[in-house]
Amino acid sequence: MAGKMTMAEKLASRVQPLAEETAAEAAPVDVDPPAAAEPRVEQGDATISTGGGSELAKKDVPTQKRKPAATAAVPERATPTSVSAPAQLILELPESVNRRLASYRAKTRKSHAFVLLKAVESTYDRLPQLVKTALGEEDEPTIQLFERSARTASPVRAEDDEPTFTHSIRTTINNRKALSALAEELGAPSRNFLLVQAYNAFLPGE
Repeated sequence: MAGKMTMAEKLASRVQPLAEETAAEAAPVDVDPPAAAEPRVEQGDATISTGGGSELAKKDVPTQKRKPAATAAVPERATPTSVSAPAQLILELPESVNRRLASYRAKTRKSHAFVLLKAVESTYDRLPQLVKTALGEEDEPTIQLFERSARTASPVRAEDDEPTFTHSIRTTINNRKALSALAEELGAPSRNFLLVQAYNAFLPGE
């Protein structure tokens, strides 16, 4: 029968397109060759260029941190403490004592500040009695058999009408406080009173 296909023809019609498709897939295809990759060695994030387009890793190249320039230590300026800071001491001397002071300083070439401290230190053991004598006080008897009325001694000077000379002496706050404390300890009416007694006992006579 002319209109019918045999089983062989049907099989042949199916196989032929499959063979052509396989042949088409097997045909070579022109593809650009991949560019040659540049050699690159990495170590962490650090790389070194070799100059020819390639880079090499930084190997055994320690990263050196720049240290800040050392600055010379500037010594702090010593500041005087409150007790050793300079201070002025005002002293009023009777005229007779003032003349002896001027004579002593002219011979020894000592400053007034030196004379002040030397006078107190040289008469320190006698100052209690010197103050009492200047105040007109007498030593209390060892044994008291009778009652005595209390009296308050008033400061006195050798000559009440004798003029005085005022001196401003450069010393320290600590020394000034020590002299004030000593006057209070010995019962002197004032620091100036104590110093007058020390000067009077220390300075050579006229």
